[in-house]
Amino acid sequence: MGHTNVTEIDLSRYESAMVSRFGHTETDRDEAFLQVKAILSDAQTHEHGRRYAVPKLADAALHAILLDTRGALKIGADLYGAGNAIIHDPFPATSGPEAEAAWENTRMAFAAAGHHLPDHEEAIAVGLLSANDGCWLLIQPLAA
Repeated sequence: MGHTNVTEIDLSRYESAMVSRFGHTETDRDEAFLQVKAILSDAQTHEHGRRYAVPKLADAALHAILLDTRGALKIGADLYGAGNAIIHDPFPATSGPEAEAAWENTRMAFAAAGHHLPDHEEAIAVGLLSANDGCWLLIQPLAA
């Protein structure tokens, strides 16, 4: 579906900002962007609108990218085609079937990248996800 491979996108300015502006460690930054790239890459293989529950570290990386609106719009167009954007849903369902399905999409994205994530309940228990807040990522066309 997408045009450019996620590995070809230069995210270095956002990676740098995560450490210098937002105070994360380099280790957390590296893990966060590994997670975001896994989700963005998986989103290229599915229909737009697929919801991914975003782990806490990936959320920090996602925020660093999305704070640069013009840059984020360019990344969305490069990865998913003109007129498509990376959407951050800060008010998703945090429990129930929708939340579990979004987390399962994230688990499958990580598995495709060679990483294991626990099931929804365990992810909350170990602090990967919050029980009452968090966010989702999805790809959608921009409104006309």
